[in-house]
Amino acid sequence: MAIEISKYYWNTKLNDIENTTKVLCLVSVLMFCTVIKALGNQSAVNSSTTTENDYTYELVDVKPLTPEGMHATSIQWSPDGKKIAFTLDKGLYVHVLDLSTREVKPVSQPDEGYSFHWSPDSKRILFYRGKVEFDDKTQIRDTKYWGIIVDIDNKTKKEFESQFKAAPVEKWTEEDGIVVRSKGRELKSIDETGKIKPINEKEKDKFVVYIDRQKASSTFTDEYVSGGFVNNVWIKKVNGSVNEQLTKEGGYYGAALSPNGKYVLAYAQGKHNGKGVYLTMVMDLQGRKIMEIKGSGNEVEDAHGNLGWSLDSRFLIGIKEYEESEWDIKATEIVLFDVENKKKYEITHTPNVVESSPSLSPDNKYVVFTDYSKSIICIGKLVKKVIKQ
Repeated sequence: MAIEISKYYWNTKLNDIENTTKVLCLVSVLMFCTVIKALGNQSAVNSSTTTENDYTYELVDVKPLTPEGMHATSIQWSPDGKKIAFTLDKGLYVHVLDLSTREVKPVSQPDEGYSFHWSPDSKRILFYRGKVEFDDKTQIRDTKYWGIIVDIDNKTKKEFESQFKAAPVEKWTEEDGIVVRSKGRELKSIDETGKIKPINEKEKDKFVVYIDRQKASSTFTDEYVSGGFVNNVWIKKVNGSVNEQLTKEGGYYGAALSPNGKYVLAYAQGKHNGKGVYLTMVMDLQGRKIMEIKGSGNEVEDAHGNLGWSLDSRFLIGIKEYEESEWDIKATEIVLFDVENKKKYEITHTPNVVESSPSLSPDNKYVVFTDYSKSIICIGKLVKKVIKQ
């Protein structure tokens, strides 16, 4: 094309100003188009290497952290990423593992450890101890709870009678104290002696989600509630200015906000063809569904049981079961859900290993989990890999 233009140009009469101008304009336009096309091709190459469909996540360099015989559950990273805490016996008996020294030490008694939570400085852990008491006069059996805060390094502890039973901790900061969720829908702030503090003004504008029982209006019923009632997810502001229903189909038995307060994670149970099925819903604060994660009972299972958030609320992590039969688990794999991009990744490929209790590090670079097959705690590096086209 450039050669043809050159011939045309030099055959043009020099005194024909008009024709010469036309040729120069034509050359300029063609050069401009060539540059634009080249840039467009370069842009297309760059975009093709960064599309969300051509990469995956995998867990590599998996190594044991503990000797065999330690079946950990409810694993939580410390905020500074230097330690992990976990329970041993059915959600009780809290231990701490120092990742630099591999030292493991108990921080609770075997009958303690309900709803444990790290302090913001990673030096203390709060958990609960319960005791069943029977009132001879009223003939009522009740469980009383005591909150216990253990300083890991100094091995000291504070204990107080809890006014809110084993209320789960929503957050723990130096400014706000320990914020717990009482009766499923109320936020209360307490200090480290159990005394109630005024809720921080900023916290009053925050949301809390909870489950409320209503009359059934759908075929998706909650088999645990009789008399035509089902459970749905509601959201309210701490200051009471908002109290709205997010779901209508019923069957929900648990709900909580993501760490950044932008998403709702809700667990549901229902029946399909007479069989119990489980679902996990990720929705925004208006109830719009972002992800639907199928649990056990479905023809295709995405993840089994409860899921854990990453600190930045981008990822959810859990396990997927592969069963020989309903009660015989052949293997599990760890699955990672990218909430922002609505993608699922199976990050382990271990057909003879049963993984459980996976947890993401605060920087999303590592995953710790229990190898149930050997009863050991393991750690692996989470890497993003490009899929070769």
